[in-house]
Amino acid sequence: DSSEGAKITYETPAGTVTYSAGKRWSPTPRTHSKALRSLGYPSVLYIAANAERIEPRIEEFTHQRIRAADAALIATVNRIFDTSKFDNLKVVNLRRGVGADAFLLEIPGARNQPKRYYSERHLSLGELCILKLIKTLKDCQRGSLVLIDELELALHPLAQSALLAYLHTIADEKQLTIIFSTHSSTLIKSVARRQILMLQAQENGIIDVVRGCFPSYVLGAVADREEAATDVIIYV
Repeated sequence: DSSEGAKITYETPAGTVTYSAGKRWSPTPRTHSKALRSLGYPSVLYIAANAERIEPRIEEFTHQRIRAADAALIATVNRIFDTSKFDNLKVVNLRRGVGADAFLLEIPGARNQPKRYYSERHLSLGELCILKLIKTLKDCQRGSLVLIDELELALHPLAQSALLAYLHTIADEKQLTIIFSTHSSTLIKSVARRQILMLQAQENGIIDVVRGCFPSYVLGAVADREEAATDVIIYV
């Protein structure tokens, strides 16, 4: 999608700055180009709903590189999915460098037999998304701003609720500011009213932020848009 003609205005302690889309996003006034630094976040993480979040890595590994996954990560993913499936979760480095690891699950077998594993390629999409998200939050700097696109991606409603509870916990523990987008009725009904920020398009193209509205209002707006959408059938 083209972002031509789009503008985003930020109001910060250091002043207001507007970024306009073109070949690159340019600040106006230019003297306020560093205004966002005044927000005080040591880092900003954007977790998109794209291939980096959902695409498994290659399966080339050797057993000498395999190590047990972090115990807190195992406990968290087991709790979210209400399972003990991940008790034997392992991590393997596929190449040198930070962030170059992938997840493995040990396949139960006889003690006198060589250990066998299956890679994250064989996990469900929801399981893989959660594992990568938990690892990212565990490794991020204290006090960071975390932006998550489509939090409910490939998750059962019960897992969505458990994930939301985890986000509250990790945000308190690490003083994180977490903002996520969602169309999930489960999540919309689960968050506190004061935490809801609904983006509402006006006729002039401006996007208003409605703060603290009732979940029923948000759900009504989502349902109205879905019912007004045109159904299209394409014959191939």
